[in-house]
Amino acid sequence: LQLWHRCDTGEEKTAVTGLHFTRVTGFVDGLGVERVFVLAVTSGPGKPTRLHSFRGSDTTLRSAFDGPSSAATPASGTASSAPGPASFIELPGSVDRADLALCGRSFAVRTESFLYYGEMSRTLAKHGGGAAGGGGTVDTGALPYPPRGPGRDVLPRSVAITPHHFVLLHDDGELAFVSRVSLQTIQTLHTNDGDGADPAAPPELLADPRRPDAPWVRRGRALHHVHSPDEGRDAWRLTLGRAAAGQHPGSSAPGAPPDARADDSAFEAARALCADASQKAVVGAVRAEAHLRAGRATLAARHLARAPPELAPFPRTALRLYLPGLGVPVPGLSGAAAEELAQSSAPLVSYLTDRLAGAAAAGNKVQAAMLGAFLTELHLGEAGGVGSAPRAGDLRGFLTANADHLDAHTTLRILASHDADAMECATYAASCGDVGAAVNAALCGDLGKNGALAALKILNEAPIDKAEPFYYRCASTLLNRSPVEATDAFLARYADGLEPTGLLPSLLNRSPVEA
Repeated sequence: LQLWHRCDTGEEKTAVTGLHFTRVTGFVDGLGVERVFVLAVTSGPGKPTRLHSFRGSDTTLRSAFDGPSSAATPASGTASSAPGPASFIELPGSVDRADLALCGRSFAVRTESFLYYGEMSRTLAKHGGGAAGGGGTVDTGALPYPPRGPGRDVLPRSVAITPHHFVLLHDDGELAFVSRVSLQTIQTLHTNDGDGADPAAPPELLADPRRPDAPWVRRGRALHHVHSPDEGRDAWRLTLGRAAAGQHPGSSAPGAPPDARADDSAFEAARALCADASQKAVVGAVRAEAHLRAGRATLAARHLARAPPELAPFPRTALRLYLPGLGVPVPGLSGAAAEELAQSSAPLVSYLTDRLAGAAAAGNKVQAAMLGAFLTELHLGEAGGVGSAPRAGDLRGFLTANADHLDAHTTLRILASHDADAMECATYAASCGDVGAAVNAALCGDLGKNGALAALKILNEAPIDKAEPFYYRCASTLLNRSPVEATDAFLARYADGLEPTGLLPSLLNRSPVEA
């Protein structure tokens, strides 16, 4: 055995009754680093209860315990802010064994007066002096033990922590599940029954790493797996309120730019607590508004597209995303969001694209045609907008990907009204199955050989039953512009059923030398 470190427990020796090792990661001077972090609890009868934390300079335990420990300040009893690898906080009261319960990043310590809880910060921060700190405890709080009636001790024998609850186990076998969000007792039950249970034996809670939501209760030779079916589902409102207000564990410091990933994680936590689709829809709508306030309009548009019409009516939402681009102020829209919407139609395109996918999945052809026309206009505006680079590839990709959902005649009329390139029209017409329009657009788009090659490509890729009439109709033009390629195409489609007699008039019209 090797003694790595002697905890600062005052003049008298005190036992370590809880211990946990983990690692913290982050960036220092632009380089990724990883360091060891240790939590330890010391306690004993008549001894102070202290929570110690150790931060190493690398991933070895030796680095966590090197250097002097911080001394407690006489006034507050908490660790001083002097630099050093170790610190502690002294908790009130004295118990024979202060439990350290863990679940993910969360921890809880059983003290004489209350349950001390918090989160382990697993990130490193760069301080002004050049040293990297972090890896300590954050979002700490104290949960007073719930009252239990006259003559009953409120101090639990053992404690555990799950993703949703603090679990308190008392000497008489009573279990109390306390919501981690509302800090209210939501269920109590007893565990005295069962084979091997000895009422005289002290009960104990044991964590199950495979089922963090269901700890074990050991009493004598009996083991019970306990789980609360009531997870305090109304807690989703409190979690949602904290996420919307930016009061969650990963929220940015005052004055710092908001962290989109941390905000999303907080809203996902609220969504996980929802019991039905209506609650999840409310979370999505509030999440979208929070992203709008933070100036993340494109991200907000995705969540607005999933919101039901009762929470985000289509006319109102589309106008909110569209009017800033026309220079029209929208009440209630943050300056950052208005600026993003004024500079780009990407948020509106994202919103309408998601709505188009939903309409197509529901089989609503009318709504899909309307949304498709709106999106075509927007893509054409982006492709030919003043001061913006051409985005013909985006338009072509949109038309090809949504050919089955758009109304072909409406879309072609929109393309023609914008003087769109004939090849754009040909590509879209081919993708939506209008072979005739595609061939005509290709031949009109380029009056030379390239137009004929594009028309032949469309005909060769189309089913023979749709392409056959246009082989005969356009054969003369194709032979005049690209005789070799046209002849090869005719021969290739002969096996598919192309009739030589239909091509004969066009062949006879050519001069004897050419024929």
